[in-house]
Amino acid sequence: MKHKVWFDSEKDVLREKFVGSFTEDDVGEYLRMMEDVYSSCNHKHVMVDLSEAAHPFYDHKTRQALIEGSGKLRYYDERVAFVGGERDIRELMMELVEGMRHMGKQLRIQFFSTEEEALKWLKREDED
Repeated sequence: MKHKVWFDSEKDVLREKFVGSFTEDDVGEYLRMMEDVYSSCNHKHVMVDLSEAAHPFYDHKTRQALIEGSGKLRYYDERVAFVGGERDIRELMMELVEGMRHMGKQLRIQFFSTEEEALKWLKREDED
């Protein structure tokens, strides 16, 4: 698995990067990485880089496993900025977000073309 999860101390944001396909085989390891990183700091701002994501990506079974697993690990009220990605992959991410919202997570999300735009939005705490 090439996907990454880390805390970017320079930009003061949690980061996730999807590299290549994401299938059911990736879920367990990805959730373990999320748990390690998310429990090591107290941040509600997340930047998800989809620029290198590729198909196959998030079939129904994979999406359900992620909704259940990451829904338990994430903060209650999060701001998540998605950067890049093909249109259909962004749509699949929206389905994931809607599933997490259905579980009671308060997620504020936005899609951006650049990291600079995403960081600016993440830092605008009082707006939206």
